Amino acid sequence: MVRTHRSHSIKFSALVIGWVVTGISVISGIAVAQKSPPPNYFGSNPSASDIRAKLVSAGQRYHIPPHILFGIAYQESGWRQFGSDGRTINNPEPDGRVGVGIMQMTVFPSVSDYKRLCTDIDYNIDRGASLLIDKWNATPVIGDGVYTNGREKLENWFYAMWAYNGFSWVNNPNYNSSSYERKVLNLIASCPNGQWQNCNITAPANADIGTGYPNNIRYTPSPVHVDANFDGIIDSSVDGDIGRNSSERQHFLDCFYRNGGRSVIGNPINDAHWWGRSFPVVVQDFRGGSGGDGAIIDDEGTSHTTGFWLHGAIWNKYASFGGPDSPLHRPRSDETPAARSRQGTDGKFNRFDNGASIYWSSKWGAFATYGNIAKIYETAGGTGANNDYGFPVSDVIYWYDNWYYQWFEGPTYGDWRYIIVWGN
Repeated sequence: MVRTHRSHSIKFSALVIGWVVTGISVISGIAVAQKSPPPNYFGSNPSASDIRAKLVSAGQRYHIPPHILFGIAYQESGWRQFGSDGRTINNPEPDGRVGVGIMQMTVFPSVSDYKRLCTDIDYNIDRGASLLIDKWNATPVIGDGVYTNGREKLENWFYAMWAYNGFSWVNNPNYNSSSYERKVLNLIASCPNGQWQNCNITAPANADIGTGYPNNIRYTPSPVHVDANFDGIIDSSVDGDIGRNSSERQHFLDCFYRNGGRSVIGNPINDAHWWGRSFPVVVQDFRGGSGGDGAIIDDEGTSHTTGFWLHGAIWNKYASFGGPDSPLHRPRSDETPAARSRQGTDGKFNRFDNGASIYWSSKWGAFATYGNIAKIYETAGGTGANNDYGFPVSDVIYWYDNWYYQWFEGPTYGDWRYIIVWGN
């Protein structure tokens, strides 16, 4: 099915006669012949965190909840202005128009701003956000019935998301369970690139939408999700305490939802606060979840884009070592399953700066490995079954004169276990 969106000129649906919104009119027609290929332009994509900031900025300019733009941009292009070959992502359509860039703005290559749409990601995002507002104004109402109000409620954007791809029966969920707007909602809920707070936007009931031209829906589907500041953070009294006092609260929210929310992480017992001197981090402590006592830790003010969760025995070990002022410094992963050892032991680990780790197993407990001993251990495969080391069974121990050693579980020889010794 040829996409029929994003132009204010007359649109056509290939092989389908039906209603399509252009502004507020309803028209029908047939596709015409394919034109010559569009010109190529080249460039490189910004980082995902930079793209997120650009989408948030556009949302604030146009009073669009950034989550809506996050999902549309990911559905259209996977958050890419340029493909792996450096060319602008473009998708020719049979009538000669081309879907261009991150927001897949569909225009004829002859338009005066075609090159800018291809090369300027900020401009492409701005045009996409402007178009979405046009769709908001052109489609039936969801919510309180006032077009200029209710924009902060993500549920009210269902029809506008639909219309971004063509307000045709093809995207009516009564006929198509994989309609465009449903795909966008699924992306917003799953957050495939880890760059936003997962949000399960509530869709209206199919019966309320209707099977003809969609109905006005004079209520906001619930539960309602609100972004009052249009900053990409869903406002909720339930989650308002997560990351409170951090200048990078989104990092705490992302980590919180990624690791299971309150049922797993529990409730915060304090506000986010600074910890450490040599390698300071921002930390918030949690209690009451199935994961036991723990903390979300964020390397605030750096290029890192998320916090990490430490909990249980690994968290206790990190805290007892001195946290960010220990040889481990700062966390660099959530808790991760470790490879089963040759001795048949299963466990978990968290990574820290410079290849350091804390490993835990129910058999041995939690132990830290770092420095050159960690490098030797990880180069050999860590806990994996391709070596005899297995899990650490001690922390790194100072011997004498800058010599250190650490014991591991791998096969015993009398009173001796596997050991790594390192010194200068």
